[in-house]
Amino acid sequence: MKHKTSHQATEPGRNQRSAAFDHGGVMIAGLPSGAPEVERAASVASHTHSIATPAFVFDLPAIDQAAARVASIAQQAGCRALYSIKALSLPEVVETIARRLDGLEASSNCEARLARGMFDARNAIGDGKRSILHLTTPGLKPDEVPELAKLCDAITFNSLTQWERFGPMVAAAGAERGLRVNPQLSWIADERYDPCRPSSKLGVPLDQLAIELTRRPHDFAGLAGLEFHTNFRATSTTPVEATVDRLIEMLGDHLKSLAWMNLGGGYDLAHMSDADVVPLVRAAERLRSEFDLDVLIEPGSTLVRRHGYLISSVVDLFESEGQSIAVLDTSVAHLAEVFEYQRPARVLGHVIGGPHRYTLAGSSCLAGDLLAEAAFAEPLELGSRVVLCDVGAYALSKVQNFNGLAPPAVRLVS
Repeated sequence: MKHKTSHQATEPGRNQRSAAFDHGGVMIAGLPSGAPEVERAASVASHTHSIATPAFVFDLPAIDQAAARVASIAQQAGCRALYSIKALSLPEVVETIARRLDGLEASSNCEARLARGMFDARNAIGDGKRSILHLTTPGLKPDEVPELAKLCDAITFNSLTQWERFGPMVAAAGAERGLRVNPQLSWIADERYDPCRPSSKLGVPLDQLAIELTRRPHDFAGLAGLEFHTNFRATSTTPVEATVDRLIEMLGDHLKSLAWMNLGGGYDLAHMSDADVVPLVRAAERLRSEFDLDVLIEPGSTLVRRHGYLISSVVDLFESEGQSIAVLDTSVAHLAEVFEYQRPARVLGHVIGGPHRYTLAGSSCLAGDLLAEAAFAEPLELGSRVVLCDVGAYALSKVQNFNGLAPPAVRLVS
């Protein structure tokens, strides 16, 4: 018997805000929602001169527009879309996206509480929308599982060990159980990002899962679905179709006993053309027609990355062995991925070959606290604003207090 996802809510909860950050609004009158990306970024930045720096600024109308685009793609593909909260978990952002999509994907009990509280608050006012909450994490702890099983509609286990240890407890609480599978099909050259790297910690290897399902099918009674997540910032959905083809080839009729398959995230869906999503549409249609599966997708970064900015100010200017250094009142402690992956920040107003070139350095004592090399049409001065773009995803969630630097404030464009 197939198990279809339940939409039932648990006991009422409440919305949550992080006390670590100062929230405020940036009112921008007359800003066209459809403005080109650079033009919109410049417009957002031009309205932030009165706020103290450093500050993260998130453009809610642009995020809503991205969510609408993803919702349209999901409808076209016959999928349900769940926002992956870990990309940016600000309650206002999650609420904005959740209004457009079919549910949320959590990776911790804190995210699950936020999501369920939001759903319950919505149910309390009778808005009529039924949303679902899934969760997966490599780090399930025994003392957290009972609460998670009550909060979530489905928990996807990362390993067979998790399945065996926690499966009965989750089933007893009425939540569905899934498994994350590693399709062993890599699409990412950099192993730091690749969920299918050799000896990956993420998911049950597909060849192992195929053997186990055949050898001891009774041990997987009640398995509701499978999930994979194999990409990062992909600009085409061709890998989704190839991965689905591989799962069908390896698992075959085992898929007929499932209720759903989650195709994961890592695709820049909000900014893809209709042609780029055709492979996703074909893959979803195959899963539905051949196996009667409910198909889910899990967008995260695509909804928020381009719509977040870090506004900073120049606090020192000097020359060092022929290079102009501009020290900003922010740091790689506020943009962890710049240092983790040695990926320079994108700087608004950077002019290729511009006459005024600077090393943009952070305020900490770390020698490698360097944010970018940038050139401007006009020279920077003490107090000049420097806007770092594309920081909507995985920036706020990774802020550190290294050197005792205060975290940036948070402002919302509305």
